[in-house]
Amino acid sequence: MTHYKRDDAYAHPELTDIISPDEARPGLLRQFANGLGGLVVLMLTGLVLIVMVFWKSP
Repeated sequence: MTHYKRDDAYAHPELTDIISPDEARPGLLRQFANGLGGLVVLMLTGLVLIVMVFWKSP
């Protein structure tokens, strides 16, 4: 989550990151697995849509 600094909002307009102490920091392998899983879900969704379009087309 990002926010503008309240004290020097006009002097430094860049965003700063808020990190809470209990924020999860997944490892590299977990990030890779999440990305690969998301890619598979998107590919399967696209495949289902393509099959449905070809099945309903004359």
